[in-house]
Amino acid sequence: IKTRENEEKFRALYASVMDPILVAETDTGIIVECNPAAEELFRRSRMELLGMHQSDLHPAGEVVPHTTTPQFLRQVASPDHVQEVRFSRADGEIRTSLVRASVFHLQGRTLILGVFHDITERKAVEEALIKSEQKWRHVLLNTPQIGVSLDTNAKVLFVNQYFLDLTGWRKE
Repeated sequence: IKTRENEEKFRALYASVMDPILVAETDTGIIVECNPAAEELFRRSRMELLGMHQSDLHPAGEVVPHTTTPQFLRQVASPDHVQEVRFSRADGEIRTSLVRASVFHLQGRTLILGVFHDITERKAVEEALIKSEQKWRHVLLNTPQIGVSLDTNAKVLFVNQYFLDLTGWRKE
């Protein structure tokens, strides 16, 4: 009875975790368990995910099908290492997650539990900010207007080439 209670507690806890979780065999890469959040993230049912090779979740052409991916091997070797992983949903949409894993032993098998945190939108925002910053930096550097940036103590942080040409000063 105690074992059944512990299993029920585990299942309730596992199902309630908001981040997607996949459990795979370390020696085969076969997925043996997932939580409901994983079904939602990967847009695949539990039955589709169970028995699937972990490489099948990666974008086509980025990995060799049914072989253990370098990311998977890194997670097995260094389970506490957080790494960025690209994966493909059932509809082909490519997403990016941070993955942290734990290796554990259960009933004579060595398993890896991976917790996924989807960062696709955050990465898109970061890339847009970088592009915007590059564009405005280019405009500021090349505009025929004075461009100067000071900190709160009036220390010069930045001047554009037009300012240097106009004043005869050097960047230093």
